[in-house]
Amino acid sequence: MNVNVEGPVKVMSTASENTSVPANSTAIVNFVLATWNEIGAAKITIETSGFAKIKNEFNIAVRPVSPFVVETNSGAIKGGLELKLDIPNNYVNGTKSTQITLSKFPAVQFAKQLKYLVGYPFGCIEQTVSKLFPQLYFEDLAKLVAPQYYKTNNPVYYVKEGIKKIESMQLADGSLSYWQGGTETNWWGSVYAAHFLVEAKKAGFNVSDNMLNKLLNYISAKAREKATFDYYYYKDNSVLLSKSPTKKFFIHCMYWRFRVKVIFQQ
Repeated sequence: MNVNVEGPVKVMSTASENTSVPANSTAIVNFVLATWNEIGAAKITIETSGFAKIKNEFNIAVRPVSPFVVETNSGAIKGGLELKLDIPNNYVNGTKSTQITLSKFPAVQFAKQLKYLVGYPFGCIEQTVSKLFPQLYFEDLAKLVAPQYYKTNNPVYYVKEGIKKIESMQLADGSLSYWQGGTETNWWGSVYAAHFLVEAKKAGFNVSDNMLNKLLNYISAKAREKATFDYYYYKDNSVLLSKSPTKKFFIHCMYWRFRVKVIFQQ
């Protein structure tokens, strides 16, 4: 039996082995293959000789053992000066790509996080609002760091469509569901979306007054309740239950979202 390889793979053992296969039985022949610091398509061909001649070919993908890694850095340069950039060279050959983004906006240092937010693939209430907030505040910057998402439409279009989507998630009591078509209230998602809708309205976007008022009334009524919500946590290999005040939860949620906004504005 012989083995031959093509591409980024090599035979570490002998490439040929002899064995006898008795009638009505099987035999095992082992070959040792290895890859090195390259990626690509490899082909393995195994052939037998003797009474039965068989040839099998296997195509495999040789991929890095490391997951996808992104390194980012930021800095400033004055007009007329030169800046030398040292590009890391400790990656597998053929897997590295480099992108430089130049902008007059200091917030370009958040390009990696902004690009991830704008391109996030899921559409629950939290992720929808998280994608819309940076496009609301940083239209030009969003187009700069993630141009692939704006080949046919601009950030203003996506903000408008996002507002329509949020409005479609409102339930009869004024709250919002977590997903479109959902029937259960998501209270912290309702607070987060209300924050965005208020800011969008201030920025000049068309937000339904009726929808927003119902949402704010729901939040106001919920915050006045002396109710608690169940919070489960793990301690000493046991699941424990804690009851936290609803009002405190809402204040904390609104404060955390406000901090995120402030970070983006700097």
